[in-house]
Amino acid sequence: MDTLEIDRSERDSDVRAKILQMDRKFKTFERNIATIKADQTNLKGRTAAIEGAMGRPGPPGSQGPPGQSLNNAKIKTNIANSATPESFLKMLPPPENGFSFGGSTFEQIAAALKRHSMAVKFVNYMDTDLTGYQLELYYGSAGTNAPTTISSQTAQVATFKPAGNGEVLGTMIKCPL
Repeated sequence: MDTLEIDRSERDSDVRAKILQMDRKFKTFERNIATIKADQTNLKGRTAAIEGAMGRPGPPGSQGPPGQSLNNAKIKTNIANSATPESFLKMLPPPENGFSFGGSTFEQIAAALKRHSMAVKFVNYMDTDLTGYQLELYYGSAGTNAPTTISSQTAQVATFKPAGNGEVLGTMIKCPL
């Protein structure tokens, strides 16, 4: 009889361990579902903000033009027909020129540069500022410094002068958070 009782207690211990393991997995599953729901809510809000900026109504329940419903099929078609990122960006409202333009257009700034110099336009279509960029020039020098922050919905410009060999070469990277 002692053998039978030992087998039962071992079995009971195994069952308790499995139940505890299943409980942990269930709690992890519940946390994942809560995270997904929060992400969905966040994405719905961002979608509504983007569509509002584009003059389109947002999803049902969002703040959009009164009396209009969202036509998801039309938006998906527009995005699907955008073969390149450039063609998609043309659908967005153009950002305002920032302080670095000094009242000029990008074309005017570029046309005023000396031969082999270069103008670079930094554009931020997002609702948040872009910060933390680093510029490393291998050849050439900055004519006007590159922006350290590109405010939301704005464009900034920087110019670069060639080195003695007539080249401008560099990279701009986003620093990790």
